[in-house]
Amino acid sequence: MRLRNKILINYIGTTLIGVINILSLMAYSRLFGHDKWGIIAAYITIVNVMMMAEMGVLQLYTAEYGRSQFRQSIREKYIRAILVVATVVPAVILILSGLGRIIDSTLWPFWNNFSLLTLACLFFSVSLLNNFIYADLNAEENHLEQNSRQILFLLIKNISAIILVAYLVPEPIIYFLVFLIVSILELVFNARYLKIKSIFMGFKISETREFFKSIGSITGAVIVGILVFNLDRLFLSSTLPSHVFGVYAIVVTVGLYFLQLQYPLMKTFLPYLSRGDSPQDLVSNNRKILKLQVLAVTVILAPVLLTGGIFASSILPLFSIRVSEEVGTVILFRAILISIYLNAIYHVVYQRMIISGEGRFIFRVNLISLVFCFIGLACFGVASPYLTGAACWMLAAVTQLVGGIYFFLVHDKRYV
Repeated sequence: MRLRNKILINYIGTTLIGVINILSLMAYSRLFGHDKWGIIAAYITIVNVMMMAEMGVLQLYTAEYGRSQFRQSIREKYIRAILVVATVVPAVILILSGLGRIIDSTLWPFWNNFSLLTLACLFFSVSLLNNFIYADLNAEENHLEQNSRQILFLLIKNISAIILVAYLVPEPIIYFLVFLIVSILELVFNARYLKIKSIFMGFKISETREFFKSIGSITGAVIVGILVFNLDRLFLSSTLPSHVFGVYAIVVTVGLYFLQLQYPLMKTFLPYLSRGDSPQDLVSNNRKILKLQVLAVTVILAPVLLTGGIFASSILPLFSIRVSEEVGTVILFRAILISIYLNAIYHVVYQRMIISGEGRFIFRVNLISLVFCFIGLACFGVASPYLTGAACWMLAAVTQLVGGIYFFLVHDKRYV
């Protein structure tokens, strides 16, 4: 299958996923109201933060898988690491939650509802395993099957949740329960694709520990990077009333749907960038795909994001009338769209950093971004949450872009 056909398949899949998510958000905002949706958004943020523990493993897997001739052993090594993460991280979060409720029950929203946190942790574990299987399909460049499965189960999750919430009771626990049950069914369906027996038979704690040490440079970089783009919601979910945070979460969620437009580019190009039987082949592939990446970012992303920014005041009320009444929501939305475009440019270089093992450089860039985000939070605080969020997103995106440009021009031209 030609490269442009794979890009087309990924964009069709992303578009369908985006449509499902947008329609579902419209339904959820009306069924739950801002108060309860704010609670759900807070727990979704916790799931996103737990995803930090994935530590870029899936990105590294795609890169290493494309270079290796021993793909089954690579697959087994990575799935063992994912199993450890899926087990240990939720256990740690639940223990910390118990301690947090004892120390100060008002510190974070998720201390107050252990049942919701438990469902969120289980959902994280199952989703992480599903994500690995989809990453494996992506590494094999089986984009049609990957997108088909994701769309099918996402549709089932949202339709089931909307029906049950509409006809039973609009409670956050119903939302997470439905998503967890369907995700388990999704895992059962996807697991037939993997050789589970060989994975468990070869499991050794010492080897898994050595594997985590070997990816230590990229681990901290990805953890800090995910924290950067979730810091605003972590901070505001603990300081704002749930109904106010619910409005904020709707604006950010709609903005993040536009972020999905860059995923097809990463899913399609990363396996190609990993190819090459020699360093010369790798450089040749990088130069060819660089032109395609720049063209895609300019022709596909820029017009869509520009249109979204221009019509922001008309788009946001589709999800909630309250959103259009709050001062600063349009500014936040436009800031997120600008950040997404800057981040897409940065990702052109970021993929080359991943392949070339520049974990320390990525870590430094993300750490500087995190510092600037803390400065933004300190300057704006909760008095104007939408301006606070806008500042965090812009500061992070600009910092990463500057770091990416520096790497591209100065750090090591062999990979660009």
